[in-house]
Amino acid sequence: SFVETGSINYSVTTINTSFEKLGDNFTSDNYDIFLKNRPDASARLAQDFEDENGIQLPENGNYFEGYGPSQQQVVITSFVAAYSKRNVKSLPAQLINSFPGINWRLTYDGFMKSAWFRKYFKTFTISHAYSSTLTAGYLSNLDFGTGPGGLPNQNISGNFISRENINAITISEQFSPLINIDMQWKNSLITKIEFGRDRTISLNMTNLQVLEISGQSYVIGLGYRINNVKLPFKFGKKTIKSDLTLRGDLTIRNSFTVTHQEAENPTPQVISQNNLTAGNRNVSIKIAADYVISRRVNVRFFYDQQILTPLISTSFPTSNISTGLSLRFTLSQ
Repeated sequence: SFVETGSINYSVTTINTSFEKLGDNFTSDNYDIFLKNRPDASARLAQDFEDENGIQLPENGNYFEGYGPSQQQVVITSFVAAYSKRNVKSLPAQLINSFPGINWRLTYDGFMKSAWFRKYFKTFTISHAYSSTLTAGYLSNLDFGTGPGGLPNQNISGNFISRENINAITISEQFSPLINIDMQWKNSLITKIEFGRDRTISLNMTNLQVLEISGQSYVIGLGYRINNVKLPFKFGKKTIKSDLTLRGDLTIRNSFTVTHQEAENPTPQVISQNNLTAGNRNVSIKIAADYVISRRVNVRFFYDQQILTPLISTSFPTSNISTGLSLRFTLSQ
């Protein structure tokens, strides 16, 4: 039999749910909407099936025959609609050949047209970037086909078997950066301020569990060049004078991981159970000084400290420091 395997990777637009916060006990409105979307997705797919095949599927409770709560097309349509904040009727039922969403990157340096900015800055730039990508691997399903009465084959749960079998779907979203401000001052000072956000949402198609990893980062960077710094000693009879470049970065990143899954005994008020499984605050301090002794010799001092503070009691805080002095020789002509 002919078996096809492959992966799907295309851009989606999930910015409508990017800034929605988790509720008490780490509940997610997006995940709850995903679960609630499934009856509407079932109805939509049943209508599509009737339009294409002229066969009206019977309704059983909130779902139509073949399109139950765990049927692959029902789950995919409900999931993408929930996290992109769209109606299930506006989405394609198949991931393959779905139309990609829009990602973007914006950079603006028009502030330098102002006399006030030209007075203090050499350059002043603001940038913003957004990307969101859906990824899934698939394998052609050998059980796909048409059974009695012109209906697709069904699995033991009574769901129609899809042409491709998809085990997991991942949406990776990044504001890299959400906003970045780069400034080069007239006095040679370089300043950088950056805010970033990211999240990864992974859906397990088997148990409908969603693993959500979210992060926020804050960066402050400084740089400065001191011209014509003379060393206090000589190399032979030669006095060394060169530029000293100083750099420093402070980065604070908060990240946490939450699992969402359907409640074992759902009620109208509580339909999911949610758990914080990992999380930490990472503070990074990086300082470097570079001095060019000659065209082929460079001296560099560096200091790098990482401070990790966990958000859950099963982990413990750690701190790592790396510092030293490096001497680099360039042998090329």
